[in-house]
Amino acid sequence: QARSGVPAVVDQKYQDDISRLSAETDALNPNPHARERLEAAQLRLREIEAEHNDSRQEAKDAKTAFQAVRKERHDRFMRCYNHLSTAIDHAYKALTQSPLFPLGGTAYLALEDAESPYLAGVKYHAMPPLKRFRDMDQLSGGEKTVAALALLFSLQTFRPAPFFVLDEVDAALDLANVAKLANYLREHARSASSSGDALESDGEGDGADDVAAADAGDDVADSSHYSLRQTARAKRQDAPAGEQARPAKDASFQFIVISLKQALFERAQSLVGIYRDQQENSSRILTVDLEQYPA
Repeated sequence: QARSGVPAVVDQKYQDDISRLSAETDALNPNPHARERLEAAQLRLREIEAEHNDSRQEAKDAKTAFQAVRKERHDRFMRCYNHLSTAIDHAYKALTQSPLFPLGGTAYLALEDAESPYLAGVKYHAMPPLKRFRDMDQLSGGEKTVAALALLFSLQTFRPAPFFVLDEVDAALDLANVAKLANYLREHARSASSSGDALESDGEGDGADDVAAADAGDDVADSSHYSLRQTARAKRQDAPAGEQARPAKDASFQFIVISLKQALFERAQSLVGIYRDQQENSSRILTVDLEQYPA
């Protein structure tokens, strides 16, 4: 029945529109808490953006620090490499020169990767006097020994060790090369002792050059000791922060060489021999100061 004053047709139309809109509204299923959830989502988004920016800054700082460490690593590696590239040839020439070959041999280093040398390798080439170029693995045992000693002595000039223990390094050397090795050790000790810098007392002596070894007789053990003390202490230069001061050319160090070669004994300042006491069933030591006897 139409309401008072409203035509029935119009009233029916309104009723149909209300029904239709109600059905559409029900179909939409609106969420009354959508606004609150939107605000929470926007807040979370701002927090994530802040964390993202912080993470990006941390990554940037880490990359900057890594590049600084990488550059420092490269600089230190190249500083050592450049020093050894020069020193190793001098050491090798000193160990291989003779009256017949006054210039000695040639030794040099080569980087396998110049961009990142510490990630690849370093080629070491040594050419004995009057020998053609060959790979290191094609050299004889004695030639490899001389090359290894040259590398060892070159490292000593860059980062000196307090002492060396060389266990029968002369086993593959002939008498001529053993004599060259002994002369090299003794000559460097003399050049160091003449530099005028006294070695601080370490409780073992008065700082004088001393060489010790023992004559290998029947009652002496199969190894003897040849020691050489350089009495000059290297003068240190002030170095930048984080960098170790570089030593002078002749740093204070000592060689202890276990050997049975007489050529080494002849150049020693003193001899130390170790033998077994059969009665006491223990080891004994014999020492002879060769400086007491005229050459």
